Amino acid sequence: MDEQIQQALREGKAYADIRLEQEKQLSRVILAHSLLNKWDKIGASVISRYGTLMISSDTLTRMASGQQDVTLSFQQVDVQRAQQIRDWAEQQSSLTLMGPVTDIKANVTGTSSIILPLDNESLGELHNAEPQFSILVIHENGEREILKGTAVMDSKGILSGVSVNTTGLGTFVVATDAKSQTNNASVQNDQINSSDSQELAQVWPDVQGHWAAKSLQSLADKGWIQGYKDGNIRPERAVSRAEFVAILTRALGTAGDESPSTSFTDMQGHWAGSAVDSAHRQGWIQGLTAQTFGPDESLTREQAMVILSHAMQNQISISSTTALQSYKDEQQISAWASAAFQNAVSSGWISGYPDGTLKPKAAISRGEMAELLVRILK
Repeated sequence: MDEQIQQALREGKAYADIRLEQEKQLSRVILAHSLLNKWDKIGASVISRYGTLMISSDTLTRMASGQQDVTLSFQQVDVQRAQQIRDWAEQQSSLTLMGPVTDIKANVTGTSSIILPLDNESLGELHNAEPQFSILVIHENGEREILKGTAVMDSKGILSGVSVNTTGLGTFVVATDAKSQTNNASVQNDQINSSDSQELAQVWPDVQGHWAAKSLQSLADKGWIQGYKDGNIRPERAVSRAEFVAILTRALGTAGDESPSTSFTDMQGHWAGSAVDSAHRQGWIQGLTAQTFGPDESLTREQAMVILSHAMQNQISISSTTALQSYKDEQQISAWASAAFQNAVSSGWISGYPDGTLKPKAAISRGEMAELLVRILK
């Protein structure tokens, strides 16, 4: 385990992976309290075939001080439990369940992040290019909750799962909004990128009434953001790392030699190669490793704050005295992103969600990105 922790730290990751092998119907993991201090700088991402549970460094070290082992379990639920959550789902007229019903439990407190995988059968049921996901949860104390899920993409930019942040564990299942599945027309998923002709600002059908509509239109008017070939802007779609950097370089401009200079092996021939090269030269970004940038991976909110704090140092100001400690999930912010989040809050770039959280590990959406850039560059 020491090797995984050190490797993750070298790569600048917020979590070190613990992959479970040779799993049966029930998988249990015990992290002995005597070893939990090894996690003082990084969180643990326990990856099971049933789901992934991400536990922060602060939670693990707090358990160590309390002389408690961390115990986790993953399993596909029995028929009775599965029927219970299906009966509940049937009462929600707009939701359709997809994938297995899974129990994920752990003796931890605070906010945890969970990723529920989507299998090929579940992916085949998706007819809409931009599905809206929810997570139905029955907590261990019997309380029920429907949470908004965030699409998770794999290294190739392909939908692979749905993530959610939750303060309680129990029984989970993914659901989609049936209304978003009514359009079965074939659509193209390719974004119009820098090699395509510039799209003129327009009224996109999927942004009508959306809270970020004006900000998205503002960025489009300036030529910083484009829509997709199917005529939509997809305000709730997670922003990829390459997309964010490309939009930022359009907004702020490039500097220096335009020839490629980075050694990121996964940027060769990529449509955003020039933008990533420019941002790297200017010190705005780092790779996921020394050799890779991960251009098509979803950008987390804390990664976005760090990039913006580097790229927009001149826009940082103290207009708010709000401290990170006032947010419920401030302990979920990685140490390397804490100063950037404080700068963003103090400068009025972000104010958190209505539930008092910052959701640092969540993917940032196109709508959120647009609103953020408009606030900063107003």
